[in-house]
Amino acid sequence: PDTMSTTMLSASMRRGSSSLPKGVTKDPADVVPIGHTTVLTADELARIKTTLLHADAKTQGTTIMSEDEKMRENLKQMSKTRMQGWNNTLDARRKQKEADRQAKIDEEEK
Repeated sequence: PDTMSTTMLSASMRRGSSSLPKGVTKDPADVVPIGHTTVLTADELARIKTTLLHADAKTQGTTIMSEDEKMRENLKQMSKTRMQGWNNTLDARRKQKEADRQAKIDEEEK
């Protein structure tokens, strides 16, 4: 029975081994039984890869930015640049009040 099942297994592996490189055969111990596999979606695989890349980068002391993070950072910088000329923002008014106070203090010292 062992030789027959091995022969049948070898024959079935030869038929299904088209994805393996030429000359490479599967060891019967490496065959995963049906029902013992996990199918990942593309999103899950991307999340796993990203998590591993970020963990690897963190151990090396660097950071990795995704395309979304890069675009968000670029838009944030563009908004800050555009806003610098505006005088009616809360930040601009705060800076103006602070400059006015400092000018008043300087005026009193003279």
